Parts: sequence; C-alpha cells; structure tokens
Amino acid sequence: ADGIVVIDGEKCIGCWSCMLICPHNAIKMGVSKNGRKISVKCDLCVDREIQACVEICPNKALAVVECE
Repeated sequence: ADGIVVIDGEKCIGCWSCMLICPHNAIKMGVSKNGRKISVKCDLCVDREIQACVEICPNKALAVVECE
C-alpha cells in the first residue's frame, strides 16, 4: 500500500531472478544474518524518520519524493 518493496530474507533462496529482471539495477547480492546468500535492496529506512542516505548527503543531492 505504501509502495515500498522489501525482500523477505527468510523466503529468499538466492536465485537472483529478481536481480536479473530489475530494470533499475536496484537489487544486489547479499548475505543474511545467518550467512545465507540472499537478495538485498534499499528499504527506504522504514525504521527511521529520515532515510540515512538523505540525512548524511553533504550536498543535499538526495531526496525522497512521491512518484505519480
């Protein structure tokens, strides 16, 4: 409903299908907390009020905007 796409690390089997099909190259290979290979991507810092990358950017080049 909020438009945020997250990866369920418990269900991911590391097949990389999502990474291959993503037109934005936004999904990368990663490792879970228990050492399994899984897909990872930005989750827009859902646990933070302001996204970490937006907050730390020294030139204020990053912003979160609503897409139509």
